[in-house]
Amino acid sequence: MAEVPAPPLQSHRVSRGRLRSALSGAVAIAALAAGLGGALWASGQLDPRAIPLMWSEPLRLAKQLARTDPVVRTHLGAVRGFGLIPSGEMHVDGAQGWCELRLAVRGERASGHLELRLVRRGGGWFWDWANLRLEDGTLVALGVP
Repeated sequence: MAEVPAPPLQSHRVSRGRLRSALSGAVAIAALAAGLGGALWASGQLDPRAIPLMWSEPLRLAKQLARTDPVVRTHLGAVRGFGLIPSGEMHVDGAQGWCELRLAVRGERASGHLELRLVRRGGGWFWDWANLRLEDGTLVALGVP
């Protein structure tokens, strides 16, 4: 039997045009993200100090309070959603710390902002105070657990 020669190796080179368009697309996406972040920061919507809050235990507790508190339900109705980015600060040093945050809350009848402070002692978070600020500026104290 005669040996069949192997087909010539295919070149996997990417054409310059394809490479250029791929890089242009990546650069455009990065520029768009940077521009959006800059616009949010300049408008006051994005505070770099709020980024750690976005996935924090205090934010989870705040959302849980908003969903279950009877005062919130009385003034806003059932909670339908929350603002994308909370504002505030969180300082944690080991098992101690504190967190103050402000979170937009959308209810079925009205909207407002949840403003609260939690303290961290012994690794756990405990309520210091919580208020609901209504759209007209009225501040309503919430009974915290």
